[in-house]
Amino acid sequence: MFLETDSNYLQQISNLNWNAYFIKDFVKSNTDAQGSIANTPEQAVKIIELIEQYRGELEGGVAVRKVEHFQPQSELRYFVMNGTACSPTSEVPAIVETVTQRIDTPFYSVDIAQTLEGKDRIVELGDGQVSERKAWPLDRFAKMLAQMG
Repeated sequence: MFLETDSNYLQQISNLNWNAYFIKDFVKSNTDAQGSIANTPEQAVKIIELIEQYRGELEGGVAVRKVEHFQPQSELRYFVMNGTACSPTSEVPAIVETVTQRIDTPFYSVDIAQTLEGKDRIVELGDGQVSERKAWPLDRFAKMLAQMG
């Protein structure tokens, strides 16, 4: 769920009725000792306040995501270049292909992890400028850049 700045955060988050909430603004998660995970709507509002306090503002708005548990070591990074999704292995999940149809920008990364139930989830989108290769072999990454660039 995405919330506008100055929304009634407590009411909107309470309506979700989840067990736990991951809170961040549109750019970055909270990095102080509190972290970004809230177990109650009240804690979620406190995290929003801490982001504003330590960074001076909320950038864009607030993103609220249901906390899910992921299979260990399941996160993979995919890169999208000029509308084509590229994989560190040989397969591109359907959820990544869906992203390529909805986001029109020349280069970005999509990180996918699997829940304990085996469902793919987008855990992060990056603008590609600061995205490290992660599990990508250097030769495969260089080949992708050469072919798509």
